[in-house]
Amino acid sequence: MIRARKTQRDSKTAPKQPLILIAGDDAGGLAMLREVLSHRDYRVVEPLAREGAYRLDAEADRPDALICDFVDPQAQGKAFLEVARIRYGKTTMPPVLFLVDQVEDEELAKLYGADDLIPKPFTDTAVIDWLGRVTKAKAAPRQP
Repeated sequence: MIRARKTQRDSKTAPKQPLILIAGDDAGGLAMLREVLSHRDYRVVEPLAREGAYRLDAEADRPDALICDFVDPQAQGKAFLEVARIRYGKTTMPPVLFLVDQVEDEELAKLYGADDLIPKPFTDTAVIDWLGRVTKAKAAPRQP
């Protein structure tokens, strides 16, 4: 199930802001991402995670992009992306960004199908620039 943060905007008058799903196993990193994105007027949601298992609500809106920040991408990152591919499908899967610590993590992220990588430590600008590119180019479905 996805939990969405509510904003103060009137949804009838405000333009629809991109919806970004953030997932990871580092609460501090996710809190920082949530703050950066919400201050830039992105709508931010997170999957429900229990004991390392992720669930994505079938009724929730499809996000415009996924940002993954896993301390252990080999286990958690792979598990999350498998759930996301089942939920969104291979051809309609949103663009995926992995925030990575090590060279080995970069190789795993590419293997799991990440569209892009940003090494840690990263800047807010790097993430916002990536989101700007992918949310503007989302009109065409992804190729499997």
